[in-house]
Amino acid sequence: MRPANISREERREVFLTVPDLPPLWPGESYSCHFGEYQSPALPTASGVRCLSPDPSGAPVLPRGADHVSVSVELRLGAVVIAKAPLSFYDCVAITDLHPSAPVQGSTLLPVHVERKVRLLGRNLRLLQDGPGDSECVMELEGREVAVAAEVECELPPDTRCHVTCQQHQDPKVHSLFPSRGPRAGGTRLTLRGAKLLTGRPEDIRVMVGDQPCHL
Repeated sequence: MRPANISREERREVFLTVPDLPPLWPGESYSCHFGEYQSPALPTASGVRCLSPDPSGAPVLPRGADHVSVSVELRLGAVVIAKAPLSFYDCVAITDLHPSAPVQGSTLLPVHVERKVRLLGRNLRLLQDGPGDSECVMELEGREVAVAAEVECELPPDTRCHVTCQQHQDPKVHSLFPSRGPRAGGTRLTLRGAKLLTGRPEDIRVMVGDQPCHL
């Protein structure tokens, strides 16, 4: 199932991978069932795609919970062809339940809400060459984004280490190509560096002097 979790407040396409999907005969069709909600399923090269419920039809969260998981079923008529879990999260509930705490007890994060992510590991000091050389790598919408990480390990013989993935990071530009161009402008520039995907893509700005450079 892709994505594995979505917001209750949005309706979006979900993709279910189904190898060797049976072909359809004339008059037949697939459907996705999100609990009691049903959505038409359109075949793709690797499975099917279908629309999740709108907010009025999304699963109801249990009291005191910030998300709920349902089993999405792909059906051909009344026959279940495949199924996969999908989690619906509620940004308001997450903010109310965890106003300032890091992620604890939930593997979901609200959109546009800054949070530190904390991990618990063991024997991480064996992998460190020195302070400040650790980072957390997250996959966001199919792209890897790296943020700085602080690692604090307990004193031996305790092997536990606490990792805090930082909210902010400083992007660094290492090179610019080409280094010169005509005064008329219009030259395509290539920036290379580290942590250039800091923040949301729509918030990233590049300026050449006082002129904006369109990405």
